[in-house]
Amino acid sequence: MEFPLNARERRALEALVSGSKDVRHLKRAQALLAVAAGEAVTSVAWRLQVARNTIYNWMARVHDRVGALAQRLLDAERSDRPDALPRSLVEALPQLLAAKPTDYGHRYAEWTTPLLQAHLREALSIEA
Repeated sequence: MEFPLNARERRALEALVSGSKDVRHLKRAQALLAVAAGEAVTSVAWRLQVARNTIYNWMARVHDRVGALAQRLLDAERSDRPDALPRSLVEALPQLLAAKPTDYGHRYAEWTTPLLQAHLREALSIEA
């Protein structure tokens, strides 16, 4: 696949390769320079241990985004990840862990993961 770079883009990528402290930037710049030099995407992907689609995405970033080349290679902004745990669990867990299972009618002296999961499923009607 052809991946043309103008002289300024090539110099910017070479500067990233020689001076980047960010491994992701370095890998991206190396991949793009290799593909621009005519190396097959499959072999570049194999050498850098990334998926071929990843390299195609990096190539698209260079041509689709605007701004300095280093900025175009940055990861896209992402919204905050939603809480993985239900609020009821987050609120109940510290109190639950401070108590003994026997306080809740269980016959065991200490919490185990399976016991805690079973208790949460029953008490809070959630999957732990």
